[in-house]
Amino acid sequence: NEALPVIDDPGQLKINVFPWGHCDWHRWICSVTGIDTKERKITFDNQNDKTRIGNRARYFLEDSRSLLDVPGEFFLDEGEGILYYIPMGDGHPDDLSVTLPVAKTLIRLQGQDREKRAHHIRIEGLSFAETDGLSPTRFWWQFGWGRTDHAMVWMRNTDHVEIRNCHLKNSGRNGMIMVGENTYNLVTGCWIEQMGVNGIALSNRFKNDTGPGPTPDKLEHNVLTNNRIHDVGQLSIYNACVNLMNGSHNEVSHSEFFNSPRYATTMRGNTDGQKNPTPGWHGGLPPAKGNRFHHLRVHHCGQDTGDMGALHTASVNIPGGDCINTFEQITITDLRAHSSMRDVPPNGIFLDWRKRSMHQVFRNIHMLRTQGAPFRANAQHNAASAVLDNVSWAPGFDTARMEYERIGLQPVFPAEFGGPPAKPAKLPAVTPTGKAVDYCRIDLAWPAPPNTKAAGKPVYGVHRDGVLLAETTATAFTDTSVGERTAYRYGVTARNGDFGPTTPPATACEIRTPSDLTPPTLVGVTPAGDLGRVILRFSEPVDPPTATKPGHYRIEPGVTVASARMSSHADVVVLTVSGLLREKTYRLHVSGVTDRAVARNVVAADATAAFRTDSMIAHCTAMQAAATGVWRLRGGAKWMEDGRGLALNGRDGCAAGPAELNLGSGDFALAAWIWK
Repeated sequence: NEALPVIDDPGQLKINVFPWGHCDWHRWICSVTGIDTKERKITFDNQNDKTRIGNRARYFLEDSRSLLDVPGEFFLDEGEGILYYIPMGDGHPDDLSVTLPVAKTLIRLQGQDREKRAHHIRIEGLSFAETDGLSPTRFWWQFGWGRTDHAMVWMRNTDHVEIRNCHLKNSGRNGMIMVGENTYNLVTGCWIEQMGVNGIALSNRFKNDTGPGPTPDKLEHNVLTNNRIHDVGQLSIYNACVNLMNGSHNEVSHSEFFNSPRYATTMRGNTDGQKNPTPGWHGGLPPAKGNRFHHLRVHHCGQDTGDMGALHTASVNIPGGDCINTFEQITITDLRAHSSMRDVPPNGIFLDWRKRSMHQVFRNIHMLRTQGAPFRANAQHNAASAVLDNVSWAPGFDTARMEYERIGLQPVFPAEFGGPPAKPAKLPAVTPTGKAVDYCRIDLAWPAPPNTKAAGKPVYGVHRDGVLLAETTATAFTDTSVGERTAYRYGVTARNGDFGPTTPPATACEIRTPSDLTPPTLVGVTPAGDLGRVILRFSEPVDPPTATKPGHYRIEPGVTVASARMSSHADVVVLTVSGLLREKTYRLHVSGVTDRAVARNVVAADATAAFRTDSMIAHCTAMQAAATGVWRLRGGAKWMEDGRGLALNGRDGCAAGPAELNLGSGDFALAAWIWK
């Protein structure tokens, strides 16, 4: 719906389009051949690609001087050989250090073959910067799973190579690639940033070149530890900070991964294709098993793609298989995609490929603020088989088992690279104060700790009678889950940031609620679409013995109340009635209904409400949404008994309108209230 931009120089204009209208994990980059602003139409050359461009496909335009409007943006006029650039500061163009890289690989370590390997080489303290790229449209594995790809450091047929304390920045492709035979190598203390595709890729996804079966190459016993990898996928968005393809017994540990449009880590193995109804092994690929990912700090991933997890596996293991890998002592926070992304929102963990990511182990993992579910699997088999031990999305999570101080970069990470983040200090104890505002509400407040170097906003845990009620970054809390004439003891813990040390509560405060002397009130009346029921909502839970007496209700004119019963909600009563007519106004009178207080407060004597049996009742019957009888619920969808909500099963449940439904040609708004 946005206006098309005015393009002065469309000659080399490109469109980046995410073609399917969903599956926002890849994009095409094509030359624009025309823009018709009147018809609001863009045409482009997709080089005879048969991919369907869906009607919800998102896109953006680039490679035009007319689009330059923000410092740091540039345009290279390929015909004139002129670079147009808006500098970040006030420097003279001659002092901007603008460079054009031409090399794609800076160091290539390659033995003669798997028997005659390059070995016992140490690279330490070097800086690598600025390499050229390849097509950002093609997936990185289309370059021979790394064989024909490029990296600042590219390795094959190696062992016992150490890469220590190096800085890799601004690669048009990858930071490091280990392809095929690579064993007992070490990458540690490295800072890898601004990568066109991946941070580090380990790939052995190859068949035997001389006969049947998998390659004899081994991608095993490599250690990637104490590394900071971020801002990857700058050119190709299907990427990861660390890729591990068909390798075993490798370790990825004590590192920080962030700012990735897709994965933090992804791993694949040697199962067959997911379209086969019965899972099996791919006889021509090596497995991925015995790998261990641990003590990782992961944040801000999944920034521009969906249908993914910060930790991702696919084609790793089948039911009963032994290709088991372990993920433990990991924190994951702040996973959220760009607002234009239309796919399944980012998850913390995603076990992909049905029945082919089985039996993976996840232990001591703490997640916060994931846009999608913390844990998701492609079909229930992967999820049911996973070993989940002390994970934050499951009951019984114990933060005492988390090794927060050992997660992420370690103290030996080079100081010249910024060193590891400062360890958060313990906050002073907090003492709350509060009062009972009403019989059902207690307001609490506490002072913020004095100036203390914090890892983030302090996080407060509100405890009532020794049980955690909620966590908040505010210095106040309202408890509405209390009852009348009851004393409660409150304490507040203080944690420095998301995962810093927690200070136990200081002195607890005790607050007693008064008696409930407030009578219930009638707050809503809704007739059901079949006109056989009327649904009442009160201001608070009501007493079933008094609320289920039909004699306590009267509807005028000419309506008989046959019965009254409680809904699944304690404040809702459902009346069975006869005599309602469409397009009529009625008045309900209520008497004798009490609340559940000790005093049994009675509804006011003049409790009454008017309602109308309108023809546009969209939320009260399973059979219609517009009084035509042609709207139907499909799949597992069903209306809540009290008419206040539609329950969906998350798969195929929906409310379907008639085939002739016409929403018109103009814009319209669709509003939904979602309770989770």
